Amino acid sequence: MSVLENGLRLASEALDQGDVKHASHHAAGAVAAAPVDSRVTALVDRLAAMGDAALGAVPTADGVFHGSVALRALLLHRRGQTPACVDLLWQCVGAAPEVDYLSCIETCLDAARDLVPADGKRLAGSALKAFERLPRAIQVRAADLLVRVSERIPDDDWAFFAACVAVRKSGRGKVAADLGAARVQTRPSYWAYVALAGAQRQTGDYEGAVDAYRSASRLAPEDPGCLLDCGDVLLDLRRPSEALQAYEAVLERVPGHPWAYASVLFLRAQAGNEAARAELFQMTLATDAPPRARELAATLAPFDFDLPTRHDSCLALADETGDNSPLSVATSCLEAPSAYRVLRFLCGPGLQISAQVPRPDPRIPRGRVPFVL
Repeated sequence: MSVLENGLRLASEALDQGDVKHASHHAAGAVAAAPVDSRVTALVDRLAAMGDAALGAVPTADGVFHGSVALRALLLHRRGQTPACVDLLWQCVGAAPEVDYLSCIETCLDAARDLVPADGKRLAGSALKAFERLPRAIQVRAADLLVRVSERIPDDDWAFFAACVAVRKSGRGKVAADLGAARVQTRPSYWAYVALAGAQRQTGDYEGAVDAYRSASRLAPEDPGCLLDCGDVLLDLRRPSEALQAYEAVLERVPGHPWAYASVLFLRAQAGNEAARAELFQMTLATDAPPRARELAATLAPFDFDLPTRHDSCLALADETGDNSPLSVATSCLEAPSAYRVLRFLCGPGLQISAQVPRPDPRIPRGRVPFVL
């Protein structure tokens, strides 16, 4: 006997005996096995007819079995509480992507009259969290379902944002950009512009993304997020003065913001400010140095700050070297020139190195390096 058939049988027997709690327990297993099976639907209808007793018999604590959460959602749907039902079903999608809870959501949407959620932000968060756990083939279906949800509640900015982000992450950046462009024309909002900017960034429309981030910033001047993204895009576009303005605006809102502060130091160092360069390098020496600082320091001085892991062989060679100078090193074409930089980093700037680098091995494919000595 399958899990579904066993759950249906035990739940029905418990209902026949008036044991609602026992029936709910086995009904949850049946829902998890086949949430849209007609026999499961009939069983949930029988439970719903028990009123508050059935709903109260379903556990609600954190970490509860996803079948129990789905059962509670379906019972709420039969009470006309579709927004709460859809929220719970999205949580089930994230907890068990292998179960066809998306079909449950579709069924609820088809039957619902009112879909305005009590907490749109919570619904969007549950949906996006679930979306991230889905395989790509199912993500497309889930994204389209989120678009349907957004269309049913057109005044909810959170629902639109979740739908647009899901469409973009499902690999359809152009479709997401079109959704965002239409939204900012009919209902401009901070989240509409942020969604549009993300889609434009994915499709390569960086100028459009900059404009969208700036529009979002004007609608929410206290929020630094869109200005950070704007600065990053401008930096990629090699427009340092505008990028610097964006990062400085972030620091006005959030003094000392680690991403923005490191970016400001980097841009000033690129412009020739030695004090900013020294401060950025000093930041990287801390054990809890911001990743952004390390990344930008490596861009300024790639052979000093973008070093490979110090292997035991390098440490041993440094110990043998001591204060002896000059040092002769034989190295392969794959190790140069970073091997010299590692030794100098370990032994001190006064170390003199002379080396013979062999001709490249013709058996090793040639590649490009982003930095030239």
